[in-house]
This record gives sequence, structure tokens and C-alpha cells, in this order.
Amino acid sequence: VRPSHAPDALRIETVGWRGDHPDSLAILLGAAPGSRETELWRWSLAPGERYGSEYGSETWHEILYVLAGTLTVALPDAEHVMAAGDFRIFSSRDPYTFANQGEASVQFLRAVVL
Repeated sequence: VRPSHAPDALRIETVGWRGDHPDSLAILLGAAPGSRETELWRWSLAPGERYGSEYGSETWHEILYVLAGTLTVALPDAEHVMAAGDFRIFSSRDPYTFANQGEASVQFLRAVVL
């Protein structure tokens, strides 16, 4: 299992804006190439629940951000365990699985870049 904070070419993690208060800031987490549109989804998986991708595309990318709980993402290279506050960007080219192997529900945002 590779830690979810491992380097990724699509991760940027840079401050793009700061407000007057120290708690006010915008961080660009990462970017993925897009050709037509982007879909933003809010997901929740109960304990033991899993989702397997149906098909892939050479040009689509997935961007995940975990809001609560622990999400396991199985990609061709490894399983990546993501905790609240973590994110991952990957190509939709190959099959993948989202799973909740924890004791509590997991909630995450998923952007599909077409």
C-alpha cells in the first residue's frame, strides 16, 4: 500500500490567494487536463460498500477529496488509503475501485474531468 500523500505529477498544492485573516486562503490542490466539461459529485459509501468503474477513457481524469471517513482507492499500481482532508488525481484510463473498509461512512467529492 502506497501512502496517499506520495508525489503525483498532477498535484500542485500552492497558495493562490490569502485574505486578511490567517484562516482565509485558497489552495490550488491540483489540475488535470480537460477536453469538454467537468462533473462534480458528492459521494458517500457506507461501511463495506464499494464502487467499481464501468469503463475508462484515455482523456478522462478523476479528482477525489475526502470530507469524512477513510476511502480506499484501488488503482492498477496499488491501493491508496485516503483520510479526511486528503486528495488524489488519476486517469480514468484503467479500471479502479472505491471502497469503504472502515467502520464509519465515508464522504468525498469526486470531479470527473472529461
